[in-house]
Amino acid sequence: MKRNGCAICIILVCLIGLLLNVGTSMAEPVTLSPHQLVLNAKQAEDVQAVIGMSMPSGYTLTGFDVKLKIADNPTEFQAFSFRYCAIDDNFLARFDRQEITADPYVQSIAGSTVTAIVYGSYTAVSADGLHIINIEFEGSDSMTILRPGKGRR
Repeated sequence: MKRNGCAICIILVCLIGLLLNVGTSMAEPVTLSPHQLVLNAKQAEDVQAVIGMSMPSGYTLTGFDVKLKIADNPTEFQAFSFRYCAIDDNFLARFDRQEITADPYVQSIAGSTVTAIVYGSYTAVSADGLHIINIEFEGSDSMTILRPGKGRR
């Protein structure tokens, strides 16, 4: 009888550990592309953040809320795309370059190298549909804001 009680306790402890792991927060490495954001560039690509974290095995991405904050700017830029790349084992978030370069604060810091923070969360569901996880993350990288003709300050 004592063995059954111990086994039940072990199972309960494992289940509680799994439940506590359902929503986790992580600091992750982030690489921004491009590293230099040219304010008046024509036909430039959007800003992409490569977030070095894995998707739990057997899960599929179902939702996201990912933002980019540049230096002390009160404006946060919302990612319009967020996907997992299984080949490289990382996430890719895309932000609208035109929205970022049109921001008055970003324009005011032209010539500066600043810290950009990518943060947020994503939701994923297990293949059997029985488990849903919410993962929060944050990471940063440096970014140089340039306006041709102005150079560095």
